[in-house]
Amino acid sequence: REPPLATFVSNLVERWHLSARVSIEGEVERIPDVTLETANAIVAEALANAAKHSGAPEVSVRIIAGLDELRIEVEDRGSGVVPPTDDEMHFGLRLLRGRAERIGGTIEIDSKPGSGTRVVAVLPVGRRGDEA
Repeated sequence: REPPLATFVSNLVERWHLSARVSIEGEVERIPDVTLETANAIVAEALANAAKHSGAPEVSVRIIAGLDELRIEVEDRGSGVVPPTDDEMHFGLRLLRGRAERIGGTIEIDSKPGSGTRVVAVLPVGRRGDEA
């Protein structure tokens, strides 16, 4: 059975009609719910933006679940944008940054006109006794 996060990514790729390389490593089924909800939101927003704005023929999604953190990388080789300042940041991206920071994570958006966009989020997984 495919982990829920993998199914979620597959459904998004299909919904947006994206050609995507998807790589999911580690024990994603052990991710705490709050981290999983934040991860889902980040992947959803990054793929929606890629589909709507990048014009890229392919998107890459890489998710790595480690013992202490969940790393999410969504990258396209599309049109890219001038990186926004925090004041200019698109509402969806600002919302995602806030969600990541609320659970102790980070999100970085690297984009250059003509070179595509890369979104990298690092979210805490943490191991509590009741999750083992």
